[in-house]
Amino acid sequence: MVIELYPNSEPDRDRTGVGFSVGNLEATRTALITAGIAAKETVENPWGLSFVARDPDGRRVEISEAAARC
Repeated sequence: MVIELYPNSEPDRDRTGVGFSVGNLEATRTALITAGIAAKETVENPWGLSFVARDPDGRRVEISEAAARC
């Protein structure tokens, strides 16, 4: 899979973003923080747990916990 993000000259970079689902949300958050990436606190949403981080260009990236498969 390839995901490409291009520079945006708009001052409001929250109009678009990207999201990922991961198997272990807190381990992912801890790994990002350890790597120097700012990550907000985990929150509970109607669709589940997630947190927001910023890519190096300041774009919003939402990381959510993948639903368990039966």
